[in-house]
Amino acid sequence: MTENKSLSECKEIYREAFGDGEPDFKNALFDTCFTYCNYLKDREKAVSMLFALPCEIVSEQKKIAGVYVYAAATLKAFRKRGYMSALLEKVKADTDGIVFLRPADENLIKFYEKCGFKKAEAAPNIKDYPCVLPRDGYLKLAKLCGEESGGKFCVLYYAKADIKIEKLSFAYSME
Repeated sequence: MTENKSLSECKEIYREAFGDGEPDFKNALFDTCFTYCNYLKDREKAVSMLFALPCEIVSEQKKIAGVYVYAAATLKAFRKRGYMSALLEKVKADTDGIVFLRPADENLIKFYEKCGFKKAEAAPNIKDYPCVLPRDGYLKLAKLCGEESGGKFCVLYYAKADIKIEKLSFAYSME
């Protein structure tokens, strides 16, 4: 299977999960960040995917490498088969720092908690709390399509080390 076929299959997963809105953003996401896309196949077809976007969590005391799980989705016909759990386990195993995500739906929080993620709150002020700063292709995407972050929402995180995060701020929002 060629990467072009995998790319088109991942775009289809994205479309089914998140709709056709904002084609400029979708194109920028896949153009700048497909290298960070992890996907699993069933019978030679990509059926589940997520982007593991590189970032740093920066506070006054330190910087911690991180991965922002973005656009995690599985085709409807292939859900409840463990594909997303397997993708999340791979990302967690490959990351020494913090893995975090913003669930697209409140109903997904319990699923992510079963996968080892803990809740935190997104903080509106990037000066008062540890802040997520995009790196590499994610930084390019954020500068193209992101806005200054604001508002409160749920964040879930996983860390191998004993790290507790109560609030996390975002320099850019892609929501």
